[in-house]
Amino acid sequence: MKYVTRWYVWAALAASCSTTLAQPGASWHQGPGPDSAAMGMPPSPEHAGSPTERWLQMLEEFNPDEYQRLIALQDQDPEAFRAEMRERLQKHRKQFIRRMHGNPPPPSTTVGGGAPGEDPEDRAVEVRTLLETIRPEVERLVEAYRNTENEDERAAIRQALRGLVAQVQEARIASHQRRIEQARAMLEGLESKMAARLEKQEQQLDRAVDRILSEKNRRPPPPPPAD
Repeated sequence: MKYVTRWYVWAALAASCSTTLAQPGASWHQGPGPDSAAMGMPPSPEHAGSPTERWLQMLEEFNPDEYQRLIALQDQDPEAFRAEMRERLQKHRKQFIRRMHGNPPPPSTTVGGGAPGEDPEDRAVEVRTLLETIRPEVERLVEAYRNTENEDERAAIRQALRGLVAQVQEARIASHQRRIEQARAMLEGLESKMAARLEKQEQQLDRAVDRILSEKNRRPPPPPPAD
């Protein structure tokens, strides 16, 4: 019974911090089912799945386009899919170890990546790592809340839980805000390139007109009409 309680505590915590920010996308076709996946909830203990499945579930929430690409690759070329997932998991395992030892990750090579060492998947992993970190304290507080009838103690526990949930919400909001800033910077870059192309197009048009006029001026005048 205690194990089941822990699962519901974890699910409630994850759902409370993700439902308002979850991005639209097709429901995950593996794991506990579409309802829990759509809410951003982790798989239940009996359906926790492999690291690859958990990674895909994380991608569905934080990077739906990449999730769809990988699902298509899984159907079209299972061997290539497995190779890419091995590489991704090894990369982030190494980055997690670096962070644990206080070392910064190497610069990101992700196309359209933001700051050095950052990409949407890295930030998603950070949020999930935070969830894992605070889960024992959340479970302890929930147990303490249920074991006391003192209203002052319960109020203090609720306040402590609010602080923990706020940490995760702030991390998720910051993650989405950085993605918005990254998209804005990418859009500004595209607009700058388009403006440069339009400017060159005007110059090319002017040169083309100049050539036409200069060639016409160099041509001999037409012969006079015959009498």
